[in-house]
Amino acid sequence: MSTTFTEADCENSIIELFQNMGYQYVYEPDIERDFYSPLYNDVLVEYIHRLNPSLPEEVISDAMYKLQNYANGDIVQKNEVYMEYIQHGIPVRYTADSWF
Repeated sequence: MSTTFTEADCENSIIELFQNMGYQYVYEPDIERDFYSPLYNDVLVEYIHRLNPSLPEEVISDAMYKLQNYANGDIVQKNEVYMEYIQHGIPVRYTADSWF
């Protein structure tokens, strides 16, 4: 007996894995978003606030700007910067009274 594992099986397994971790699955065509941006900005900003409730709005805006406008260069360099952001966060400097 041979068992085939299709791309759909792989996708469904990953969706199920994330749902079991507490993430909500939304079918992509049901999402209203800007197709010129790969980010779902409204949800991203909401989750940044949840993860960093004490950060000033200006700092979160700076992080979003860096995420949306990261690195000049070829696709490999951009991917490296983006993976760095995903793995280690977006560097943003600020003090309790101000940010810079």
